Amino acid sequence: MPKLTASRSWMTALIAVLVVSIAFIPGCGPHVGKKTVVVKNYGQCYAPLDALRESADKIKSDTIKGAAAGAAAGAIVGLLSRGDLKGALVGAVIGAGMGAISANLISKANQAKALDERFASYNTAMDKALTDLNMATKAAAESCKCYNTEYNKLNAGYKKKKTVTPEERADYLERLTEIRAGNADAIGILDYYKVASAENQTTFAEVVRLENTRESDQAPQKTIRTVEQKRKTYDTSVNNMEKTLNLAKKNQQSYDSDYEMTINQARNPVPKNILATTGINIQGKI
Repeated sequence: MPKLTASRSWMTALIAVLVVSIAFIPGCGPHVGKKTVVVKNYGQCYAPLDALRESADKIKSDTIKGAAAGAAAGAIVGLLSRGDLKGALVGAVIGAGMGAISANLISKANQAKALDERFASYNTAMDKALTDLNMATKAAAESCKCYNTEYNKLNAGYKKKKTVTPEERADYLERLTEIRAGNADAIGILDYYKVASAENQTTFAEVVRLENTRESDQAPQKTIRTVEQKRKTYDTSVNNMEKTLNLAKKNQQSYDSDYEMTINQARNPVPKNILATTGINIQGKI
């Protein structure tokens, strides 16, 4: 690799190094996915998910800024110590790692020899996993509860009508579609955490097992119990998340059922004898 000379712009080289080093930054903040819901009637119900996305974006932005700062410092050190791009790149990657929270801190910590280093890694990873899970669960729970409240209001108003016009049916379906989509978005976020939390639970349990059976540099039981307590706290949060997810999926079945029923009623006019029983008169077609 050629040496950097005074005539060559080391700043240009440094920028190129930083671009490469940012690729080493792991994911950060709550997982929320992309927004696909068209919000028109129930903005208040989707607001918790919007807020969750904003928080995730800010955490990601702050982490990248921190990593970039670390990468810049590392690159400069590498450049000064070696005087070439290879040294800058190595320094940048190391610096970026210092500025970001790695998703595999625990697996790395299991290989660390120093007790303080191991447990610092455990605590960082556990705290981050718990914070992300609780943020996602809280936002999804608030959103799903709001959508269910609005769904009950919508149904109460629609089903008490004895005559339903095509316009009223179209409005009902539009609103129900938004409720279904918003609730499904929350389910998607929680589904991700159901898988991720299962992997985390396995990893956290393995951490405790390894520390209890470690032959060298054994940690005091008090220190291990601290990690064990964090694992239990995480398990409790996982249970709360799964309850929220199950309720959301149950509600989704009701929303989908009503939607399909309304569509079918519009396509297939209800016989008069059934209309007399239900008291609802479906007019026209979609």
